[in-house]
Amino acid sequence: MFKKIIVNLLVVALLCLVVVGCGSNEYSEESYSKDSVSEKSSDMKMESEEVEETKEVPVEDMAMEAEGPIEPDRVEEKSDNDLEGAVDNRKYIRTFSYFLETLEFDKAEIALKRMVDLNFGFFQSTQSEGNSINSSSRQRSANYTVRIPKEKVEDFIESLEGIGNVVDSNSMVEDVTSQYYDIEARITTLEIQEKRLIAILEEADNLEYIIQLERELSNVRYEIESYMSNFRYLKDQINYSTVYIYLQEVKEETIFEEEPETFIEKMSEGFLDSIESVVEFFSDLALFIIVSSPILLIWAIFIFVIYKIIKKLLKSKAIKKKERQKTKLNQSNNNKQNVNKQSKKVDNTKNSIKNNTIDKKDIES
Repeated sequence: MFKKIIVNLLVVALLCLVVVGCGSNEYSEESYSKDSVSEKSSDMKMESEEVEETKEVPVEDMAMEAEGPIEPDRVEEKSDNDLEGAVDNRKYIRTFSYFLETLEFDKAEIALKRMVDLNFGFFQSTQSEGNSINSSSRQRSANYTVRIPKEKVEDFIESLEGIGNVVDSNSMVEDVTSQYYDIEARITTLEIQEKRLIAILEEADNLEYIIQLERELSNVRYEIESYMSNFRYLKDQINYSTVYIYLQEVKEETIFEEEPETFIEKMSEGFLDSIESVVEFFSDLALFIIVSSPILLIWAIFIFVIYKIIKKLLKSKAIKKKERQKTKLNQSNNNKQNVNKQSKKVDNTKNSIKNNTIDKKDIES
């Protein structure tokens, strides 16, 4: 009995192994068939895409194919060399601004022009205003925009301290290396494309094809001009640094003192500043009165005349008011007198009547 059970279990195990093996063979056949179908469909898509690409060939590709494939080493040779040189020779745009004070404006202006010429620069713009320091109007000042070669700008900056007192200064550096070489590479690529389009145009005989080529050549040339304009401006900004100079004529140059640190120093400085402010206020007030004395005199006369007129009018008005009050008082007195007279008459008549009655009584008696 035990042997039969073992035999039956072995038979069942063999049957299970057979079933599993068949299933795996079917799955592998199905996967193989699916992979083969997908490979065939992908091959068909690749062939169809190749056919479509051969149907429509752009003008740019035709221009590239006119003289054979472009060799990458030959096309990128210039840009690679430039990028290698850019590591050591980067492109910067440098801008400076200076605020200068001077006691002698004319001499400082002449010295500035001489230093610009010595450093092979030029004035991009100049703006002056004000009169001489000895006149009553405001002091002279000028704004200059100077362009100096990048090799000479450091010498020029150092020489500015000899023109006047430097009150304020700042500088700014902008790195445009990537922008510079990017524009240069684009121009090179567009010039190669332009030459190949010209070569194709010379051999073309189809009118529609010629019109398409000329349109594409016009677009390429427009892009070249646009990039060249930006490239020329960028090179000008790199090769010539910009220096903004503000020159101010003063009576006394600004002296920069150290800030007070202790409490006593701060208190003494504040007290001295307040005294200087008061003195400056009264001096400015006295100066204003002296300078504006003709105008103030005219205003004083005008105000005095107006005051007299107003005073006279008020006085006449007061006199008239007093007269009206006096007339009213006289009228009231007259009225009182009349009333008194009438009352006296009434009293007299009453007295006379009484006397008459008394007389009559005496006669009768």
